[in-house]
Amino acid sequence: MTRALALLAGLGLVGGALAVSAPAQPTLAAWADAEFGRAGLTAGEVAPAQNLSCNKPLLVSRLDFSWSNPSGGLTRQQYRWEFYDPGLLGIGPPTRTGTLAASATSVQVPVSLLSAGTGHFRLFAVGPGGWETGVQHTYTVTTGLLIACGSASAIPR
Repeated sequence: MTRALALLAGLGLVGGALAVSAPAQPTLAAWADAEFGRAGLTAGEVAPAQNLSCNKPLLVSRLDFSWSNPSGGLTRQQYRWEFYDPGLLGIGPPTRTGTLAASATSVQVPVSLLSAGTGHFRLFAVGPGGWETGVQHTYTVTTGLLIACGSASAIPR
């Protein structure tokens, strides 16, 4: 009798081990309760800054950029700007960047005394979700103190 019990116990252990090591079987599952939503969708546009202008103060190696805040469009979160200086004798474009409050209307940017060539200033209005639109202004540097502002234009999208 003890042999029979030992044999049954041994078979039970082997069967349990096989049951534990069996791989999981894939199953089909689905959502049975359909839900429907309704919402409106409205298109919007982030309006760019208006009337971007450039001014070079006398005897100072910097440029002053100013603009008007746009009316209409999505609410701006901030402005983001990029300044591309032609660099040392026109060899490379060191870049300066920054952010400004949504209500800002000007920024002053220094120009290197050793710059030469054409550079540009870009101003982006940043709206909800990071959407942005921009305008740019070019300038030409002969020397650090001989700087001429060029023209403003929209940045192509």
